[in-house]
Amino acid sequence: ISTTNDLEMNKLYDLNKLDYLLETVERKIQYYGVRFKNNLYINKNLRKYTGKVATLRYNPFDLTTLKVYLKDRFLFSVYLKDKE
Repeated sequence: ISTTNDLEMNKLYDLNKLDYLLETVERKIQYYGVRFKNNLYINKNLRKYTGKVATLRYNPFDLTTLKVYLKDRFLFSVYLKDKE
């Protein structure tokens, strides 16, 4: 018997498998965010991973959002901080 939650998790897993088609780069997570291509990306969940080296997956045609992976496990997305 499959529950709705199991089905949702399978859909999420299938979507994340497509992330392997994105470009990747490794960056160290700083307390203030992640720097990539002279931009700063932020997310409130980043601070607990300060000092860790994460894999960032991104679409080279849309750099507003990066996906953060640690040990091949998706954690969350980070977003381009508005430039002042």
